[in-house]
Amino acid sequence: MKRLLVAAVGLVGLCPAAAFANPESEAHIQALIETIHQDPEGSVAEAILNDADMPRIARFVLGKYSRQISQEEADLFTVRLESFLRDFLGQRTEELSSARLEILSSAERSETDSIVTTRVSTPYRDPMIMRMRLLQRGGDWRIVDVEAHGLWLAIEQRAQVVDALSRPGATVASIYPSENRSDNRR
Repeated sequence: MKRLLVAAVGLVGLCPAAAFANPESEAHIQALIETIHQDPEGSVAEAILNDADMPRIARFVLGKYSRQISQEEADLFTVRLESFLRDFLGQRTEELSSARLEILSSAERSETDSIVTTRVSTPYRDPMIMRMRLLQRGGDWRIVDVEAHGLWLAIEQRAQVVDALSRPGATVASIYPSENRSDNRR
């Protein structure tokens, strides 16, 4: 067992240390940064969510439950997840709209999957690293996850949502409850 571990570590050492950069995904994030700063009164949350692939994110967050629910339930969940993310990001609008975002690097996971690393500098706190995962579909790059302070937002939501749905009697409608009573019909 120990020999196998040593051999595996040796093989990893022969692999390239860094993934290739992806200029297309970096350009996409640069355009998003410019959009955010062109309209200082605009909503950072709206700019980011307009760039996000919400149906894909919702399916990911639902995990195995995405195959066990109706299209109507999936649509309801997508709307509620987007509303949750809008509120979450909206609480940070002032900070993010005054932030200086700088692209540091990107790592190409595949030709259609890239992670762009940025530095976010604000007057309110020390600079932080924020990563955005993008997938390319039909020639368009779209955000599918954002990492800040070591937590990937979609991955964290997935853990919480899958845990909640695994409880007896839990329904998709019980996740991110809406104040709109017509939304709570299930």
